[in-house]
Parts: sequence; structure tokens; C-alpha cells
Amino acid sequence: MPRRPTDAPQSAGAIPPLRLPRYALIALVTLALLGVALLLHPVGDYHAESDFYGGYRAGALMLRHALPDPARYGVVGPLYEALLALLGSAGGDLYTIAKLLSVASACAALIAWSGMLTVAAGELAGLWMVALLAVNPTFARYGYSAATDMPALALESLALLFLIRAGDPARPGDRVMSRKGHIGYYSGLEVVPFPRFSTLTELAEEARGSHARFLYYSWYEAQLRSEFSWLLDTTATVPGLELVAFTRDKASALYRMGPDFGRDPDWLSDSWLTRLHEARALVGVLPDSLTAPYRLALAEDALERGAPQVALDLADHAGRFRPREPVVWMTRGRALLDLSRPEDAAESFARAVQLDSLDAGARRALGIALAGAGKLNEAARAWRGLVADTDDPELLKAMERAFTAAGEAAAADSARARRHGAGR
Repeated sequence: MPRRPTDAPQSAGAIPPLRLPRYALIALVTLALLGVALLLHPVGDYHAESDFYGGYRAGALMLRHALPDPARYGVVGPLYEALLALLGSAGGDLYTIAKLLSVASACAALIAWSGMLTVAAGELAGLWMVALLAVNPTFARYGYSAATDMPALALESLALLFLIRAGDPARPGDRVMSRKGHIGYYSGLEVVPFPRFSTLTELAEEARGSHARFLYYSWYEAQLRSEFSWLLDTTATVPGLELVAFTRDKASALYRMGPDFGRDPDWLSDSWLTRLHEARALVGVLPDSLTAPYRLALAEDALERGAPQVALDLADHAGRFRPREPVVWMTRGRALLDLSRPEDAAESFARAVQLDSLDAGARRALGIALAGAGKLNEAARAWRGLVADTDDPELLKAMERAFTAAGEAAAADSARARRHGAGR
């Protein structure tokens, strides 16, 4: 994610002047914690280290002797105990090992946090971060204690440092196109207002003309600039846009714009694919009461992909807010048929017929579900007058069988004749 520019670049191979003092201070703090752990803290602290004596030591001994107890890890995982067991496998006092593990973790946390501040604001900020942590009494206390706190802090800090360094730092002069000014404030970039355009080409031309390198789009923009709502669907590949960061809660996306940005993706010319990308984005943006049409589009896609349970869940959600929409019940019925639940499907199709009695498709689907449930007489009633509306030989064969079972010879003959017509 873009960040504030770091200090002015150094010449190749040069070491920044404050880097050595920073690492020297980290080494000094680590040696101080090591001295306290080995020389001044021979007896455990009842408050800070009660968990070590009350559980972690016993768990490490069990792992060392290959006697793990999974019931111990219902709340807390086995990582800390496993580390103690591994480090103590050659023998040694587990209490001392736990203290040394905390000292090493404190050193790692200092390196991580000073590294993060250095990346974000320069070497001086990194040095100050080491100094602030060094004089923090809570950091110092857990830096030599036999407890999980400092190893946990080290793991979290190193993970955060990795994520920050994995991003692409913003360059001096970079701009971000965003409706929200605070995006620029926190990233250290100048903000270019997000314009109101209807095409990707216009948006790209404005971005290039404004010398913007990043594009920020969130749930709020999706409601104000809905023509680009598919920017919140991470499956929507757009030439020239590289996703830098994405959040699902209050959805937002940060993109890096490349030279190809502005060329329409192939899927944009396909109204159905465009609808799907918009649906995937807007179901996470709009209130549930407004998402029914988009959930039904996703349900249709799920049916085409052979995922009827997903389609059923989406249709059920849409039905809570649009119970009088026939398409909700049709989609639900199709999903239930694919799940081999014809009786339940028939109930959904019957509801669709009730809402729109002139819909031949709903009546046809109802007959299919009833026939699948073995209710041929009821299927025949649903199919009355529909023989001429289909050319599907399998459906016509099912109609013939249902009309025959119901004693409707004329309708059965009509279905048979239509099935055998034109060489069928």
C-alpha cells in the first residue's frame, strides 16, 4: 500500500547515518534484558508468569515426551509449548529457556517496529521507536518474563513488517485518485478528486492528466459512482489495474494504475458478465433489502456452475426481501431440482405460478417437478395447454406419460405426435 516517502535516497552502497545507532540501541536493550533475565530474575513472578507454571511448562514436558493432549488446545494453540519443548529437547531448565525466548522475541519486536517506522517516516523515526519501547516498563517486564506475551508480539510485529515491505512504496510526487481526502493524508500522497465519468476511457484520461498513480474505490463510491461498482469485485480483471489492497468489511480497493489502464476489458462488452461483476461487488455494499436482484444474478451463475446449494442460499436470502417476485421462487425451484428434491421444488414452482398464472415457464417447471416426484396426475394438470410450447423430446415424452396416467388421451396423443414430428 502506498506510504509516506522515506528519507532522501542514499548513494549506492551507503549506510544511512542513523541505522548503526538504531541497531546499536537494539543490541544494548537486548543485552540489558538478557542480564535481567539471567542475573536479576531467578524466581518466577506470580502475576506475569503464573500461566507458565500453571500450564505451559507441563504442556511442554508432555510434548517433549511425545504425550500431546489435544484437549489442552481448545482455546490456546500449542505453538508456545512446542517451542519450549523444541528448545529444551537437549535438556535444560524450561524456565530459563522461556525467559531467553522472551528476550529474543523482544529483540525481534524492536527490529520489526523500528523497521516499520523507518519505512514509513525515515531512519530518525525508527531510532525514536526503539528508544520509546526501551523505556516502556510493560515492554521491559515482558521482555525478560517467562510468558507468551513477548513471543506473540514478535510474531505479530514481524508479520506486519513483512506486509508493509511487500507493498510498493509510493514515490515522491505520486497522487491517488479518491473521493476521500483522508486516503491521501494517511498515505502521504496528494489526492486527485474522483471524477464523475461514465466510461473507463474517460476515467483513465483524467487520471493520466492529473498524474495519479493510484486509484481508491470503496463502498461509498460504489453508491455514488455506481458505473464503476465492479471495481470492488476482485475477480474482475481490468487491463492496467493492479490490486494493491482490498478490505471486505466496508469494502474498499486500492489499485495501482499502469499504462494499459483505459482499455476496456473483454468482459465489459458482455452484459451478463458485467452484471455478474456488478452483483459480486454490490451484494457486499448495499443494504440487504436492496441486494435481491444481485443475489438472484449470482444464483443464476451458481446454477450454471453446478453449485445448486449456493444458488438455493442466495435465492432464500433474496426471498426474505422479495417474497412476491416470481423469479425468486423459480430460481429456488431450479436449485431444489438440481439437489434432487423434486417435491420441495414443486412447492416453489407452485408459488411462482400462484404469483403469475400466465407464466408458461413456471407451469412447465412445476410439471417437471411434480413428475419427478411421481405425481403424474398433478403434472398433467400443470402441463395442460403447453404441449405446443415446447420442442424438447424428453419433456414431450414426460408429458405423454403424465397425460396417459391421467387418462387424458387426446393430450397424450398430441404430445406423442409432436415428439415424433419432424423426424423425432
